[in-house]
Amino acid sequence: MNKYWLYDWVADTVHAQGGLFGYAHALLTHPYIRRGMSLSSPRHKVDFAEILQYGEMGTDFFYDFHNMGFKLAASAGTDVPWQGTIGEVRMYAYIGDQPFSADAWFDAVRKGRTFVTNGPMIDLRVDQAIPGDEIVLKENRKLRIKVRAWGDPERMVPSKLEIVRHGEVIRSTESSDKSQKELSLDFKLESGYGCWIAARAEGSDGSLAHTTPVYVIREPFRFWKIEAIDDLVADRLANLEDIEKLVDRAKEIHEQSKTHERLGLKLMTRQAPELQKRVSEARKFFQSLKQEAERERILRKNTY
Repeated sequence: MNKYWLYDWVADTVHAQGGLFGYAHALLTHPYIRRGMSLSSPRHKVDFAEILQYGEMGTDFFYDFHNMGFKLAASAGTDVPWQGTIGEVRMYAYIGDQPFSADAWFDAVRKGRTFVTNGPMIDLRVDQAIPGDEIVLKENRKLRIKVRAWGDPERMVPSKLEIVRHGEVIRSTESSDKSQKELSLDFKLESGYGCWIAARAEGSDGSLAHTTPVYVIREPFRFWKIEAIDDLVADRLANLEDIEKLVDRAKEIHEQSKTHERLGLKLMTRQAPELQKRVSEARKFFQSLKQEAERERILRKNTY
């Protein structure tokens, strides 16, 4: 309990045991998720984010952190018995040609070779890369984007297929024909200064699917959405400020009532110095991102 509010300790312990650390319910806009991810991500503690749950998808956080240049695997989960049914949403991981095993599947998740769905199956390729992979380039060139989504006509078929680059739809196709089992896209795209590219789909029954991105890295640039960095950093700094306010409030309540029985507040008061230290480190990191963006904007002016 002496480290209850120090999530990075949990992440480090999980990683030391060969596990993965991430956030459930990341499809929601709950402030606890915002604060936690803003505090943990700068130190590269977060491996995945749950973006599909209860048959609903939420990608705001998922896109925001990718747009700042972080890698996150797409995951899905069910909150049984509170809500939902086991298996109603799923995360698939591509293990290649090797025989299936729990270790092979887990390694594929570690590499981000995942997609989440409660209906359509989906397959994304950028050149020869699959979700979770990096394409490292020295200069701008054309990339071939190939994606397909399919389903079982007895249940549903894909009605929409989209390619997302930096969180924005750049190519899509739709169909209202319930006998058409598959939708596909095949086109070329310039790599530019780097980006992340993902695919998402909708089924005729309202079901949803989304891949982890492919990361296109053009050295020496970051694969982020540089034009959005100032706003994204401002959001993260606001999240960190919220944590400081919570700590100050906990300390205030503790001083007013030494016998206060709310365990969470007691623990936050005791752990305040370490928590505030982590907030300070995260703030410095996000501020450094703004400085890095300024340097990269200058470099981009002299590079194509």
